[in-house]
Amino acid sequence: MSFTQWLQSQPWYAQVKSVMDANGIPLYLWAAVIRDESGQTGPSDVGYEKDGSVSIGLFQLNSNGVGAGQTQGALMDPVTNATLAANVMKGALSKLPDNATPIEQLRALETAAWPGNDATLIAKEEPTRIAALYATLKELGLNTLAASVRAVVAVGLTAGPPAGATQPGQDGETGPSWWPTLPLFVHGIERSAMIYGAAAALFAGGIALMSRGGSDS
Repeated sequence: MSFTQWLQSQPWYAQVKSVMDANGIPLYLWAAVIRDESGQTGPSDVGYEKDGSVSIGLFQLNSNGVGAGQTQGALMDPVTNATLAANVMKGALSKLPDNATPIEQLRALETAAWPGNDATLIAKEEPTRIAALYATLKELGLNTLAASVRAVVAVGLTAGPPAGATQPGQDGETGPSWWPTLPLFVHGIERSAMIYGAAAALFAGGIALMSRGGSDS
């Protein structure tokens, strides 16, 4: 079962979707956020942060951020959690043009739905978020949008990262905050296959040499 199949099978899915639909948040975006934040642990997920705060529920709302002032029990309620998250997401997305791309939408959330994120943290976590977005688009059959995400990442371009979330790329140009890990995301599967293939070849070569050595003795 894929993540999106699991998500759509949950008893709270219809209510959460209704909340998100009412706020104009596309399914692929909020599903990707859940995928990255709580995964299949879902509403019961609780994360204890290094600063002493707690991140709770579907969207891992932080007790010092979007979840401030809420009880743990309230944040574990998927509808309450989604309602709080949707309010922030709606505000972030309202600043974008109607034709904003999925990556532009995701990046708009990074300084709004993840308050307190600085450039260093975004640079570390954004590749995982983009990977979650890409996988969600693929699972939902939105192949054109998925291809656009992969194409944008492949050339290392976006319409504009959040303020303070850029890093110098090669030759000193400024690129997206995930630029340093770009090859790992774009060619992750391909590179893994090549590595495994090379390892298998080396292993086979080693066995062959051992066999030859044994027969020569």
